[in-house]
Amino acid sequence: MARWRPVWLAGFATLALSCGEGATEDGVTITEEMRAAVVRDSVPAPKANRTSAKIKPLVQDHAQAKLATSPSPAPAEERFPLYGTADYLFANIYRRMEMEENILGYMRRGTSFRARWTGERRGCRSGWAELANGGYICSGRGFTVTTEPFEPENAPIPPAVHDALPYAYGYTVRDNVPQYGELPDKQTEGEVFTAIRALRAWESNRAAEAVSTAVGPDGGVAAPAYAPVISRSPAGLFNLPEGAPRLPDALRAMMLKGFYVSLDGAIAAPRGDMFLRTVRGTFVRQDDLIMNTPPASRGVILGGDWQLPIAITHRKGMRATRLDPATNAPLGKESVDRHRAFRIAQPDFIYEDRRYVRTADGTLLRPEMTRVVRATPRPPGIPANAKWIHVSLADQSLVAYEGEKAMFATLVSSGKPGFETPTGLYRIQSKQVSATMDDFASPEGAYSIEDVPWTMYFHGNFALHGAFWHYTFGNVRSHGCVNLSPADARWLFEWSTPSLPPTWHAIYSDGARPGTFVYITP
Repeated sequence: MARWRPVWLAGFATLALSCGEGATEDGVTITEEMRAAVVRDSVPAPKANRTSAKIKPLVQDHAQAKLATSPSPAPAEERFPLYGTADYLFANIYRRMEMEENILGYMRRGTSFRARWTGERRGCRSGWAELANGGYICSGRGFTVTTEPFEPENAPIPPAVHDALPYAYGYTVRDNVPQYGELPDKQTEGEVFTAIRALRAWESNRAAEAVSTAVGPDGGVAAPAYAPVISRSPAGLFNLPEGAPRLPDALRAMMLKGFYVSLDGAIAAPRGDMFLRTVRGTFVRQDDLIMNTPPASRGVILGGDWQLPIAITHRKGMRATRLDPATNAPLGKESVDRHRAFRIAQPDFIYEDRRYVRTADGTLLRPEMTRVVRATPRPPGIPANAKWIHVSLADQSLVAYEGEKAMFATLVSSGKPGFETPTGLYRIQSKQVSATMDDFASPEGAYSIEDVPWTMYFHGNFALHGAFWHYTFGNVRSHGCVNLSPADARWLFEWSTPSLPPTWHAIYSDGARPGTFVYITP
């Protein structure tokens, strides 16, 4: 069952989410208020990683990211003379100078900003400060506020908000990949691997014993599989069953094959072995990860000659016939890239007794390899000039509108059978530059993806978001969320409301900051 819960890595909480309906934790339905409470309970970043060694950023040219998180320029400097930085992975921003059920958004650790004192200390011992970009923060509760600028120690690279992906990503090539709280030496690595082997052997023996002792009508029924140990508990310990071998304190998490981590930089251990530092401050051996190559596909910004309907291919290895636009004489065949967009001349064109989509340049596209993206009437309940997003599950397409005008069109991947995306009219509830998604109890196998980019929640745990781990947009794929290519998700994130202020990592919609409508049809 998909669910919201804290996942403890490197000694601090992250908001973990898996797309799905009816999200529960211990049988309790997760509400927006409970989600906010999880954010409210953010804790400080770990005190590990105090290394003087030089960490080489994985993203070499991140000047734009630095600019996006730098203090606001004048005249805000005069009105907001204080300098601040976020100290928590999730440092909360409030609508008013009170903390109860009042979260407006949050910043990520290391973010710099400008602020001014309000003179109010009620509920905040060190005093409330107003941000130049709106909202209020409690100094000392996830933030440091001073009269002079300063660089926070060991701050992660800021998200590259002007790029298709905010971070670099890598995925594990095998099971039981350790994450370390600090750069390990050879002895520490040996202790960790010995402990992991002992734990996995103990798990295997326990599973075998459960199968051998289970009784059923056919002489034996396998007991439910024991969930693998993944990461530390809030108490700083792994949630180990009674009798399990102890794991070393240096170990912060164990990743299974195919888990993704967001990466901050590279660093050499004293003996020369290369490690990668995650955005969350842990360390993973470089040879345990493969760097992700994200999809490069992009949708179409509509206007001029590009009007709906349009055709977008959704399969690779496609061969298409070209006809002379004037005479219909065949000009031969050509290869057509996946996710290439075409202007349509005739959506139902018959050629040699077969039906095709004929494009404006005379290309004949086979319908089974093509998605035709059409305009949809604005549904009741959406004001005449409002922004709204239409997702067609039948066509695996998305169109962004302003009133009746179609602004942008692309292909998506919605929920596959058993994980269907809900239909209906919704509104964006919150927007996050990135959010961790996982499900360690998934019937299809545990998964974990750190910092899923450009995440826009519209109904419970269902969201529109970028997907950098697959290339099959135009086909069902997800666990219920609506997947877009990273570039398309970023376009939608920037265009939709509520607008995310500079330096913020997330914002929640409310009456003063309503979210864009999301209309999903079968």
